[in-house]
Amino acid sequence: MAITSFYFLCFAAVLFAVYYLLPGKLQGPFLLLASIGYFLTAGSAYLILYPAVTITIIYGAALYIDRVKEQKKRKTVLSLVVVFCLLELTALKYCNFGIYTYNAIAMRLFPGSSLLKTVQAAAPLGISFYTLSLLGYLFDVYYEIGKPQKNFLKFALFGFYFPVIISGPILRYRDVEQELYAPHKFDYHKFTYGLQRMLWGFFKKLVIAERLAVVVNTIYGDTDTYRGFYIVIAAIGFAFQLYADFSGGMDIVIGLSEALGIPLAENFDRPFFSKSIQEFWRRWHISLGGWFRDYLYIPLGGNRVKPIRHVFNILVVWAATGFWHGASWNFIFWGLLYAV
Repeated sequence: MAITSFYFLCFAAVLFAVYYLLPGKLQGPFLLLASIGYFLTAGSAYLILYPAVTITIIYGAALYIDRVKEQKKRKTVLSLVVVFCLLELTALKYCNFGIYTYNAIAMRLFPGSSLLKTVQAAAPLGISFYTLSLLGYLFDVYYEIGKPQKNFLKFALFGFYFPVIISGPILRYRDVEQELYAPHKFDYHKFTYGLQRMLWGFFKKLVIAERLAVVVNTIYGDTDTYRGFYIVIAAIGFAFQLYADFSGGMDIVIGLSEALGIPLAENFDRPFFSKSIQEFWRRWHISLGGWFRDYLYIPLGGNRVKPIRHVFNILVVWAATGFWHGASWNFIFWGLLYAV
């Protein structure tokens, strides 16, 4: 169910009506059911097992880490869960990347050698987003930044919350803990602001992004005819198409959540007005950049290390950022380019 489809509008309308008709204590359980329902409409029903298992494991691991005081045991459990989540993410989203890489090397170095067959594994909706959100929660418990949620259904709502599972932003548990579980009375101003934000998102995606896509696809699809300055137009058009599509999606989900009384963090802050690469990435996909900064860059030592190690930390973070965006070498090199 695409967020720009008629069915999504019907889903949202029913969601709003039932949500505000229910007593406050039932709003959370209803949101959990609605989120699971939305997830089930997004693909094969069995795919829900992946987030369900991940949520269950991280829920139990967080409680264990909070209860146990022996550092070695806490670190062991944290490491095992992180490895599990990364293996799951790799198997479902990046497995064929490894197969393509192996086949390319084998064809070049050992002509005639047998090649590996690709794997037809369907990844669940939003696996990259909910994996990072859940791991961030576990890291916060491990570093004693926050306390674990002891109510499993409440934690499941955090993991399944459907607006962010579509296209982000990556949630921080401590940022949404209070509002996600609190009862919400209908607030006309918040509700109408949320709807206006959604409308602006639809305009960005349907009017700006899709119209630019016609121009971009036409030029890139026939580079024998369209050359020179046309390629410049396509490159610039694609930048704005990508921004309008992604930020428009953010406007829709942030507006939807705002209408439910649950504010979400902004993910864009006029990035094309940035004056440097560093500033650009502080203003584009803010939640992703913040996650890699807090849970990868700083644990590696950040900039409080020797210059060589600092350079290494930057390369690791940006290689991971590129790989997160897509399972191919061009994305990795794209990330390393920004590191440089």
